[in-house]
Amino acid sequence: MKKILEYNIQQDKNAQTYIETICARVPRNKRAEIKLELESHFADLVEMELENGRSQQEASAYAIANFGDAKHLQSEIYKANRPLYWQLAFVIPALFACLLVLAMVGVVELYRYDSDREITRKNEKLEEKLAELKSLDKTNQEAGFLKNITTGRDFGPVINSRLPWTGYISAHNEEIHSNRKKTNSIRIPDQVVEKIEKILSNKNWIQSIHQIDMSKVDIEWMNSLKDYDYWDVTQTEEEEISTMSPIARRFPFYNNIQHYAVLALVTGFKQKSLARGIRNAEHYLRLVNTNEDVLSTIQVVGKHPYIKDAFEYGKKNGLLPKDFKLLIDAKTVESFERALWHRLRYFDFNTDPKKLTSMYTPANGGSTKAGLCHGIQEGIWRMARVHRYVDSTFPFEKSYAKQLSNIEKIIQSSKKHCRLRYARKMWEQKQKLSSFVQELDQYGKRIPIRYTLFSRFLHATANLPFLRQTVARTVMTGRKEFSAVLKDYLVYGNY
Repeated sequence: MKKILEYNIQQDKNAQTYIETICARVPRNKRAEIKLELESHFADLVEMELENGRSQQEASAYAIANFGDAKHLQSEIYKANRPLYWQLAFVIPALFACLLVLAMVGVVELYRYDSDREITRKNEKLEEKLAELKSLDKTNQEAGFLKNITTGRDFGPVINSRLPWTGYISAHNEEIHSNRKKTNSIRIPDQVVEKIEKILSNKNWIQSIHQIDMSKVDIEWMNSLKDYDYWDVTQTEEEEISTMSPIARRFPFYNNIQHYAVLALVTGFKQKSLARGIRNAEHYLRLVNTNEDVLSTIQVVGKHPYIKDAFEYGKKNGLLPKDFKLLIDAKTVESFERALWHRLRYFDFNTDPKKLTSMYTPANGGSTKAGLCHGIQEGIWRMARVHRYVDSTFPFEKSYAKQLSNIEKIIQSSKKHCRLRYARKMWEQKQKLSSFVQELDQYGKRIPIRYTLFSRFLHATANLPFLRQTVARTVMTGRKEFSAVLKDYLVYGNY
């Protein structure tokens, strides 16, 4: 008992150092109280060991060993007694994160609701478009000149090797395409193009055609256009479709060669054979239209008015036979254009399956339905990039299985009426189109940072429930908020 009374913790330097370490991080207003309590418990333990016959030094060491690691106790006591603002420092970020997630979910849901309303309005308008399409298809079927043809003589093998191209091409073919410009390319010289565009800006352009220098332009190849049934630009000698990239697609340089329709007319005027010039221009537009893409059809719409001008001028001035008529009249072009854009707008998984089937069901051979092949190709071009956003669903996500199945049937059934070699390859490889930027990187092209970042965002969202479908609907509906950047993203490298 005497030993116990003699123990004074204040004189035990080891014990004091130990307890001071434990209390080092305790707030000052609580430090004295906690230190007193620790000293009391420590002293009790030491006194028990003194009763068991240990020396004071041994009892103190034993108490320190059994009390626990000083640093660990320091941390535990600090956590239990730290100020409120430190606790809030962890709670507030967590609360903010929860609110941010809720806000994002709310924005996505609101946007999805708005997108759904846009899609509903679109499908309601489609009922009116279907009735108009029936009338337009009847007009186009009766005209027939701009119908799509998949059999017969292909003009591609004759002219494709001489075309100027635009878009991305593989490094393997860089030298080939470079050499093509120096040999037998039909690319119109830039100075001639500039002169044509300047002349066409004048309403009385026919009066100025003498200014166009035809000596630098090869026009003879157009005399055989009437002998061919269609033109497939995907049939190239240098690069087969099996080696082409579905992303980095190449196109004929339409901004240049579209002027051949006008040059055919100019040649007709200068050689006093306007009838042949008009026919060459008409057959050129007919063959271009069979390329099954919108870019080619834009030429038909854009250049036909000049054919009409030449026809009316020739009739008025006795330059054409009395019984000479246009194979493509203005009414046909207008009807074809309206039908084309109706079909282009609705070929996607947002459209009601029954109405889409009605719009794309071939009738009387199917080839006379304006825009049928063009619409499928452009639809595939858009949908292949977002297919993985909707081909599977998370719980409570909307299922697009029925729509995608219907689109697959339409694409398969179109084989009888549309070639679509490039588009079909893209659709077959839609599951592989997971990195737009990586695909272009293979072609050694520098990708602007805005496309790189946007690509990363699009592909990241493919794994986020609900948001991924919102992105897909945005791509398909062409919302104003994203239409510009989405359009640039989806067609980058094609024009």
